[in-house]
Formats: sequence, C-alpha cells, structure tokens
Amino acid sequence: VYLLGEKYISSLQQLSESGNSKFVVFPADIPAALQGMLGKK
Repeated sequence: VYLLGEKYISSLQQLSESGNSKFVVFPADIPAALQGMLGKK
C-alpha cells in the first residue's frame, strides 16, 4: 500500500509541474478523509 501511495503522489507532482495545468483531486471517500485529517476514528 505504501508503494501505491508513493506512486500516486509522484504522479500528482508530475501533473502539477506544467505551468498551465489546473486540477482538483477529490478522495473517493470524502467523509473518511475528513475524519482522518481531523484525527477522528
């Protein structure tokens, strides 16, 4: 799982290198992502 996350992050970095690129990434499970950011289980 760690390697998958690492490849995901590196691909996002490559997408953002272009000066005219604009993109927004939404997690598949938004409530779980918000709970993770807020430190709730």
